[in-house]
Amino acid sequence: MCKTKYLLLDDELNRPNKNDSFKSFIDFLQRDGNLLITTLAPGEISKLLIDLKRELEDSDGLIIDLQLGDIATKDKIRSVLNAPPIAQQIREWQANKKLKEFPIILCSTNNNIRKLYLKDITSHDLFDHYITKNYDDNNDNEDIVRILVALAKGYKTFLKSKASYKEWLGVTEEDYDLNPFFYLTDTRSKPIHVLVKYILKELLEKSGPLINEKLFAARLGIDIEKSMDWGELVKQYFLNARYVGVFSDWRKNYWMGRISNSFCNITGHTLNTISAVERVELLKSKTKLTELVPAKPINKCNSTYYWALCKGYDSPIDPNEAYRVLSVSDPMPWQEYEYVSLDAMLNRKGFENGEIVIHPLDRKRFSIDKRRVDEF
Repeated sequence: MCKTKYLLLDDELNRPNKNDSFKSFIDFLQRDGNLLITTLAPGEISKLLIDLKRELEDSDGLIIDLQLGDIATKDKIRSVLNAPPIAQQIREWQANKKLKEFPIILCSTNNNIRKLYLKDITSHDLFDHYITKNYDDNNDNEDIVRILVALAKGYKTFLKSKASYKEWLGVTEEDYDLNPFFYLTDTRSKPIHVLVKYILKELLEKSGPLINEKLFAARLGIDIEKSMDWGELVKQYFLNARYVGVFSDWRKNYWMGRISNSFCNITGHTLNTISAVERVELLKSKTKLTELVPAKPINKCNSTYYWALCKGYDSPIDPNEAYRVLSVSDPMPWQEYEYVSLDAMLNRKGFENGEIVIHPLDRKRFSIDKRRVDEF
């Protein structure tokens, strides 16, 4: 099997005695044999750019340290550039057809990612993803090797195929609504990394025509952790809803339209008009899969007309009992808001990666509900 090859650019390679944690990080990336990591140490800028371009000709992607000037070479030379300007130079080479297109992955410590990168949104479009050297903490313990391989494979799909977005995404007439895909109707003038960013950020990460497995289960009213027949239910009755387009070997998503149609065909009912208990009982009756358990409401909630996940608890919730979460920008017309429950806000659940802020349109209602709890 051909390995996916990434070049790692990191000033840790200038350290005379490589520390154990850095060596462990490289070993971690290569642990299952699917990734091959080659390395390049930063130094004097003109030589670095020449070496970098040469090495990248034979690479499937680049992993680049956020801060490249902390550790000098043996000749006391420090890199004068950090990751964003180097990534910008690479994207310019790619735009001018001087270098093939491939994923660029930002890499740093957890602390630097939070303090420097996440707060500087101006450079985010240059990178396809970020990982941390605290590899046990990478994106909620996602399999980062699988992600890196999937990104490289996705780029190769775009490089090899001039197919339309319908073929890239596996879109059928059942899923068709031009709005989410309009940006992809003219792909000839767009660099691959721009298309990748749009598909990942606007279609696969955010709920809309496609939803993740946890939200899929919530909309069926099912407690996915307690339902032993969940896998069989999906396999036997909702397999057609699985997203199988580009990056599907990274993100497990499902077409919401197909879910709704399948549920109606199985039960004879419209999904969002009945409660969780009714949804689950109908599924158990029609499929004979009895190990399906309805999800219970979050504390201080009563409705089981679930259609969202609480951002604090990652549990099913009725949006009418929740509050919209403020994001950097409001959702596009085909996308949905994230929601948070009253109990999660009061107990600051899910705040580990930053503050959850309620959307201005829901703040008055939250204040009223909070006051009622305080008075009680």
